Amino acid sequence: MGSSLTAEELMERANTYLKDDDFENAAENYFQAAKAFIETGKYYFSREAFISMSVLLEKGTKYLYYILEKANELANDLNDANVPEISGEVLMFCANAAYDMNDIEQSAYYYEKAFQHYAMSNLEEYRDVSVACLLKAAYSYYTSTLSELDKEEQLILKAVELHHKMEKSVLEIESKLSDFVRRNQFEKASEGYKQLAEILLSEIDSLRDLMTDFKDFDAVAVNVKARLIHMAAENLLKATLLSTSERGELLKTTSQLFEQATNLMFGLINVEQVDPEDMQRFGFDFLLATLLKDKINGKKEAKKFYDEILFEMIDEDLRLTVLENKYVQTASFILEDQSHLLLRALQRLPIGRFEELRDIFVDMIKNL
Repeated sequence: MGSSLTAEELMERANTYLKDDDFENAAENYFQAAKAFIETGKYYFSREAFISMSVLLEKGTKYLYYILEKANELANDLNDANVPEISGEVLMFCANAAYDMNDIEQSAYYYEKAFQHYAMSNLEEYRDVSVACLLKAAYSYYTSTLSELDKEEQLILKAVELHHKMEKSVLEIESKLSDFVRRNQFEKASEGYKQLAEILLSEIDSLRDLMTDFKDFDAVAVNVKARLIHMAAENLLKATLLSTSERGELLKTTSQLFEQATNLMFGLINVEQVDPEDMQRFGFDFLLATLLKDKINGKKEAKKFYDEILFEMIDEDLRLTVLENKYVQTASFILEDQSHLLLRALQRLPIGRFEELRDIFVDMIKNL
C-alpha cells in the first residue's frame, strides 16, 4: 500500500480515513507515511506520522501490540538511518503508552530499549532523557509481575553512573575497593566507600527532577530514594568498619542513614502485596538502625525507635509478617540485653555485601 504515493499524500489519505472513523486504515496509512518520510530523509516528520498513527490507542488496549510492532519496525529504520535520537523518541512514546495502559512488562522493555537508542546518539545532548528512561525502566521492572529487584537496582546504578558522568561503573569501583581490603589497605578502601556513598546521596534530588513527567512520579521518586539511601548506608558502614581515623563521625552518619532507609523501606512494604526481597531489605535496615542507635544513643533511644516502627507505624496484619523476619527477630535481642544471642545471630545471618567484612563488623559491635 502507498508505494506510488508520497508521504504527504499518505498523510492526507490517513486524515480522511480518520475523519470517517476508519481507524485501522488511518493507522496503516500513517505508518506508510512514516516509512516514506524516512526514505526521503524527513525523519522528524516520520516521528509525527507515527504519533498520529497512535490514535488507535484511544480505541483500547487491543491495538497496543499493533502499535508496538509498527514502532519496532520504524525504530529500526530510523536507527539504520543514523538518527537514533528520533527512534529513541518513538520507543519512549511506546513505553509511556504501554505504562499508561498498564502493560508494565512491555513498558519496562521499551523504556530500556529507548535508552539504548538514545545512548547511540549525542550522549551529552540526550543524557537527561537517557537517565529518565533508565529510571522509568527500573520502576517498571520492579512493579511488573516479574518484580525484578536486582534488575531495578542495576538500572538505578546505571542511571547514577550516567548522570554523574562516572568513568567507571559502581561494580568496577566496588571490585577495586575489595582488592584494597584483601591487601589490608583499609584506610584507602574506607575512603573509596565513603566517596561512593557521597555520590549516591548527591544524585537523589537530581534524579528526582528528571522524572517529574512520569505518571507515577511520587511512587518512583520514593522508590529511587529508598534504593539509593539503602546502598549509600551500606557503603558508609563499610567505610566505618575499615576506618581507624574517623570511625566515630562516620558511625553517626551511618546510623542516621539506616534510620532513614528503614522509614523509606517501610513505605515500600506497607502495600497489599509485599515483595519478599523488600521485606528482607526492610528487616536488614531496621536491624542496623536499631543496633547503631543502641550503641550511639543508648538503649532508651533504640527502644523508642523500635517501638515507633513496629507498634505505631505498622498495623497489626503487617506486623505479624514483619515479626517473622529473621533480622527483625535479631533486633529484639538488642533491647533484651542478650548480647550473646545478638553476636551469634550476626555471625550467621546473611549480610550480603558485608560478607567479606563480617569479622570486622562483629568485632566492632563487640567493642562499641
